[in-house]
Amino acid sequence: MWWRFRKHRVAMVSTVVVFLFYLVVIFADFLAYSNPLASEAQRSLLPPQPIHWFDGGRLSPHVYGLAGRRDPVTFKRVYTPDPEKKIPVRFFAKGFEYHLFGLIPTNRHFIGVEGAPAEETLFVLGTDEQGRDLWSRLMYGTQISLIIGLVGVAMSLILGIFLGGISGLYGGVLDTIIQRVIEILRSIPTIPLWMGLAAALPNEWSTMQVYFAITIIISLVGWTELARVVRGRFLSLREEDFVMAAELAGCGQMRIIFTHLVPSFLSHIIAATTLAIPAMIISETSLSFLGLGLRPPAISWGVLLQQAQNVPERPGPGHLTVAADPVDPGHHRDPRLQLHGGRPPGCGGPVRTLRAESREPRAVDEKSSAMSRADGSILSVRDLKTHFFQDEGTVRAVDGASFDVPRRKTLGIVGESGCGKSVTARSILRIVERPGRIVGGSILLRRDAGDGEAGEVDLAGLDPAGYEMRQIRGGDIGLI
Repeated sequence: MWWRFRKHRVAMVSTVVVFLFYLVVIFADFLAYSNPLASEAQRSLLPPQPIHWFDGGRLSPHVYGLAGRRDPVTFKRVYTPDPEKKIPVRFFAKGFEYHLFGLIPTNRHFIGVEGAPAEETLFVLGTDEQGRDLWSRLMYGTQISLIIGLVGVAMSLILGIFLGGISGLYGGVLDTIIQRVIEILRSIPTIPLWMGLAAALPNEWSTMQVYFAITIIISLVGWTELARVVRGRFLSLREEDFVMAAELAGCGQMRIIFTHLVPSFLSHIIAATTLAIPAMIISETSLSFLGLGLRPPAISWGVLLQQAQNVPERPGPGHLTVAADPVDPGHHRDPRLQLHGGRPPGCGGPVRTLRAESREPRAVDEKSSAMSRADGSILSVRDLKTHFFQDEGTVRAVDGASFDVPRRKTLGIVGESGCGKSVTARSILRIVERPGRIVGGSILLRRDAGDGEAGEVDLAGLDPAGYEMRQIRGGDIGLI
């Protein structure tokens, strides 16, 4: 078998590629030059930074320093390479500390920079929205995704051989039960089954618990095909003379299965395992991409793809679009936009207090309603308060925000990271995740009442999972 394998050139090349991938799994910490969780909002979405290998005709790898400035039109921070500032790149350089193979403490990395932290100067593949280095995150994501694929295949292999072997060797009622279970599992569409099981995982679970749960879920269906193949082979081999001889010699059933029967069709098991590994990896990637698998701060290929997706949709006429991190493009500035202490609305910052009791949003007062009708605003937010109740205390993410969104106008809310812009947008759509909830204020939306007349509805008083609120999401208000 090995001789035939070596003669197959494509198989040999593929083996080398797989070997390189799993070298990344083993040495992910060594290949990553930056801490994958180190973030800096000022470095958001940096472009890839090329490594220049020669300087003046001699080998001298280096990167150009980046000079940042604020674009006066888009207000985005733009970085441009500065050829005058050359930062040397070194191999086996010092960086953040880690444990090689989980045992050996070290701070050596494959590449790094000289004279400055790599997290601040080297960005081979650029950065994500939070300013985290994508090369380092890709190394760790490869490690997690490939380990899940390998462990999932190992579990499927063990289950498939064990249950398929018992089914084919014993037969009878046990064979009938195992085959009916296999048929039921295979009759359910794979992706919906995985999605349903993954969605049932508690939100309170840690990253490690979700990691093992996703591995088990992916293995749940993978074993069925191998089990049927093993059963068929066992049915044809159990009457062979060498099996009878093993039974007469006093061998147990497990010894007969794993010592005498399984090696007879080992080549098929190897082929099935090889094909199952990429399927397992794609399964984890798909679940994480859909938000049902691993979740941040865990890093995997699916998590990286989910964070990279950016599919803008142009809203149609009559739609209100709330941006998660809006900026004012200069079209409109509402003079009534209330500022609290010179900061954007809701920027109260984390305040640790004793756990407070939740109260219902206040009733819509006639003054706010009349003002909304008079100025033609499509959305009026008054004294909105959204708090997060944690064991350590209460975080006032949004604390008294008030503003209006006029028809056919653009309203921008500007503020630093963490000041409450996204929580404000999610509060309007009533999709704030626990332990956060709206504790005060009103959110007045003017919409068609169904009889051709415009009516007002207070979104803060609606049931987040109710029919009317679900009709408003996507129908009247969209979140980009």
